Parts: sequence; C-alpha cells; structure tokens
Amino acid sequence: MTFRTGGYIKHVFLGGRTIKDGEAAAVWNINGVHRQIIGPKRIIMYNSTIRFLTCYTAKQDQYIHVDHKNGQVELIYGPASLYENPVCHEKVTIHDGIRLDSSSECIIVYKSKKIETIGLVEPEDLKKSSTNPIPLWSPKCERRKREVRGPMLFLPTDDETVHQFTWSGIDERTGSMIPRKDTFSVLRTNPNRTLKLTLPIVTSDNVLFNASIFLHYKIIRLSEVVSSKDPMDNMYDGLKADVHILGQQISSEYLHKMVDGSNEVTKRLSTLTTYPTLCSTAEKCGFQIESMGVKNLSYSSVLEKQVELDQKRSANLRAEISEKRQQREINELQLEDRRKYIQQQEELKWLQLESDARIEKESFAMKEAELERKLMLLKKEQDAKHYEEGSKDKVVIDFLKALKKEGVDMNSFMCTVGGLGMVSPILSKGASFKTTNVFQAEGKIKQDLPETY
Repeated sequence: MTFRTGGYIKHVFLGGRTIKDGEAAAVWNINGVHRQIIGPKRIIMYNSTIRFLTCYTAKQDQYIHVDHKNGQVELIYGPASLYENPVCHEKVTIHDGIRLDSSSECIIVYKSKKIETIGLVEPEDLKKSSTNPIPLWSPKCERRKREVRGPMLFLPTDDETVHQFTWSGIDERTGSMIPRKDTFSVLRTNPNRTLKLTLPIVTSDNVLFNASIFLHYKIIRLSEVVSSKDPMDNMYDGLKADVHILGQQISSEYLHKMVDGSNEVTKRLSTLTTYPTLCSTAEKCGFQIESMGVKNLSYSSVLEKQVELDQKRSANLRAEISEKRQQREINELQLEDRRKYIQQQEELKWLQLESDARIEKESFAMKEAELERKLMLLKKEQDAKHYEEGSKDKVVIDFLKALKKEGVDMNSFMCTVGGLGMVSPILSKGASFKTTNVFQAEGKIKQDLPETY
C-alpha cells in the first residue's frame, strides 16, 4: 500500500478520493477555500484541487522545527508527528537533540528575551507620515549566554539558539590547514587534545623541508574560545611565524650533515621556547600549549638524495662493523666448540679404558668361576666313580673274607687263575694309584688357567 505525500497534487473536476488512515490532504474548492482532512475519510469533490501532505515524525531524541506563515516559530518535541500544510507552514524540519556524553562536552546556548517596548506612536501620526513610516513599537531584546554541560540530551526551546563553531581543520591526507573546515556545536574541553599537522620550513639559503609535528593543548578559558572566531587559524598563523624564524637560523649544509644536524633540528622543534608567537596567540584564544613533538622531517629531492647517500654510507659502515663483530663471535664459538670436542674425546677415551678394564676384570672373574665349577664337577664325578668301584671291591673283599673264615687257603686260591682274576682289579686300584690319577687330573685343569691364577 502506497502512502501519498506532498508530491501528489491533482485537480479534480468531478470525482472522489479516499484519504487512508495515516494520510492527510489539503483541498481547495472552486472559490479557493481551504480545508485540511486527516484520514480515514472518503471525500467527493467538484472542480477542486487536492494535495496530499507530507508527514514529519520526530523520535524520542528529536524535535520538529515549524516555521509558520505568520512568522511564529514552534518546536514540537518527540515522540510526535506533524503534517506539513503549505497554507499554515512555511517550512517543517526534523532536528536531532544534542547529546552530551560526558562532563567534558559542552555547548553554548543563547536565549533571546524581550525586555521592553519603545517608540509607541498614534495611528493618526502614522497616517501623516507617508514618506518615512514610523513603527507602532520597537522591541528591545536581551541575549543571554549560558554554558550547558553533559551528560545530558539537550533540546532547545523556541527562543534558544545553539552556538555554532566554525574552525579551520587539518587535511588528513596532506597534513595542511584548511580554512573553515569544521563546523560543530559540541565543544570538547578534555585536557588531552592533540593537533597533528605538516609545516613547510624554508632554510636561510631557500631550501625547503617539511616537519610533521604534533602539539598537545588544552582549553583554559572557555569564554575567550567562544569569542574567538577561528582560534585554530590564528594559532596556525602564529606557528608559521615561529617556524619561519627558526628556518632562517638553519642552512641546507647544516641539514645535510643529518647525523647531528637532524637531531638538533628535531630537538629545537620539540621545545616550547621555539614558539613564542604560538604560545601568546593560543593564550589570547583561551588555549594553553602544553608540549610539542616532531614525528619526522622530509626534505627536498636534492637534499633528500644527499641525505640518502650519507645514510647509505653510514648504513654500510654499520653493516661492516656488524659483520666483523658477527665473524668474531662465530670464530669464538668455533674455538669453543673445538675445545669442547677435544675435551669430550679425552673423556670418551678414559671411559673406554675404564670400560675395557672393567670388562676384562669381569671376564676373568667369569672364567675363574667357570673353571672352579668344572673342577668341582670333576671331583664329584671322581668321588661317584670311586664310590661305585669301592662298592664292587667291597663285595669281592667280603667274599674273600668269607672264604678265609671257611678255612680256604688264600695263598693257594690267589695263585689260581680264578682267584687272581678276581683280585687283580682290586689291587690295581690301590690308594697310591688313585692319588696319582687325581693329582694328574688337577694338574691338567691348572694348565688351562691364566698365569695370574
């Protein structure tokens, strides 16, 4: 659904129009008589002109400024709405309230008040004066100024005017001052305020270089700030005068030295005593310059090439010194690594010798233990063998003892083949023979042991 506004104007010879809810219209009949209709309504017209009206709506933080045809000014605070009627209204506009977020933000408000009426004349006298009409009355107004600080939302009355500041501003791209760049009504009075700009400086021999500087300032007297037309432009003029005097004290040869010269120029540009005109002008405008600083210096093409050449030479010298220093550090590290390597090799050799000695000692102990186990096993085998043979011999001896008890002649029996065959194995294993065989076995085992055993 389309809501019609002030652009809809039609002449209707005979017909009707429906003015919807949310619309309004002004209708002039054939005699030029006007009436305003607010929908919803259906009207029948004859030879009439209809014009729909534009609706203006103000939100909670806005107000409607109405200029009436009779010269009266009316402010309607939101939330509200109004249809602009060309019969009653000269102009209708929507304005935002001025929001002050903190106590450091303020506005200057002027209030006009009629205090008396002068110059009353009679109507008859007025009729006599045809060439120079005399007004019936002449109002005398008083304009009072007040300061409004936040935090708050300010909505002016119909007799109040908010002061508009029009100051010069800085071009963010070039850093130069642009006259009457900023127009605002809210003045920020916080102490930490910074202005960054780029200043051209001409030396005593007409060589140009630019200085990107920033200054910190604060407001000390608000009344003088308000009365000053453009304090930023005034301070900029004072700043240019001071840097002009400074430039006449510097030569291009002095700047060409760069190493000491640029530091000295930067130091002078960062000192408040270099800017007497700026400080006095700022004082008159209600400001105080707290400090100055220099971001960088830029030079003309010729001087910049010379400076660049000097910088390259200085950079090459620093690089060479740095390279030699690094080489010396590398050599010291290599010597230290070599010393540590030799020390580690010596430690490894001592560890190897200790490990070989320990392994040899453990190997000897293991071999010695093994030979002792073999000797013990051999002794146990001999003892078992002797025990077995002794058992057999005992049977034979017991048999011979039994024969002797039975009265058998042992000499005759021993001379027989059967008796000799029975006794010969026992006699061959006498004590002297057994001992000799054992000692021979022990001697063979000892021959297998190292000399240290």
